[in-house]
Amino acid sequence: MAPFSEAQSPEEVRRRLHEIGGACFPRQDLQRLDHLLEQVQALFNGEHPPYQAVDTAYHDLGHTLRVTACWMEMFVSLYRNRRDIPVGYPDFLLGVASCLLHDTGYLKEQHDPAGTGAKFTLVHEARSCRIARRFLLRLNWPDAAVKVVQRLIVATGPRAVLEAMPFISQTEKALAQMLGTADFLAQMGEPEYLQKLPALFDEFEEIDRLRGLTNTERPFPNLDTLVDATPAFWDQFVLPRLKDDYAGVYRLLNDPYPDGPNAYIASAEANINELR
Repeated sequence: MAPFSEAQSPEEVRRRLHEIGGACFPRQDLQRLDHLLEQVQALFNGEHPPYQAVDTAYHDLGHTLRVTACWMEMFVSLYRNRRDIPVGYPDFLLGVASCLLHDTGYLKEQHDPAGTGAKFTLVHEARSCRIARRFLLRLNWPDAAVKVVQRLIVATGPRAVLEAMPFISQTEKALAQMLGTADFLAQMGEPEYLQKLPALFDEFEEIDRLRGLTNTERPFPNLDTLVDATPAFWDQFVLPRLKDDYAGVYRLLNDPYPDGPNAYIASAEANINELR
């Protein structure tokens, strides 16, 4: 499992992609995944018009890569240990694409000089779906594959009701649950998570200001209130979401599976305990 400090490196994510992809699907050519990763880096760097380079300090390329690394660790465990949920190379390809594109909704367009991409916080999943579609069609992906990626991205929304979503199979639903799980754990399990809370607060503050909310109306009127609320967020929202809506797929990260320690959960809980 890639250390957290390395998991935000494109080189490390590419290396792990080849390790996992090669181990699970040794006869597959992984060049398509290499190209996808390269093009997503270019997208985040502002090299894919009409989008600017990412300008959110919290939801940045590093976060996207950490989510991708976490999801891949769950995928290889699923492949090896859960024969009741069969997966193939197309599932790996679609899942990686969904990870890499799940937060592209924070990207501003070139004609937009106002604020940062944080202003899209409340609609970023829908924007991510639209941007993913435009991006993947440019790469000549078939429409059916693009729609799978979009369904997986929608599942990361905090208000998404997975039981009501039109997944075409139990495998697709599992891939979505893994993406939602990776999105939480790659953030809250990162060793630098506590140091990044000010950047997260800045994103919340920007959207609240644009909505015209007064300090008394804002969920987090200052950084201290966000910090103070984080343990309850973990206990009362994240853990139930991981265990129930996402069906406990975080256990795929137990090493060894199924009863070994879970580095991501342990790191997240250590962060939360720092705040209690």
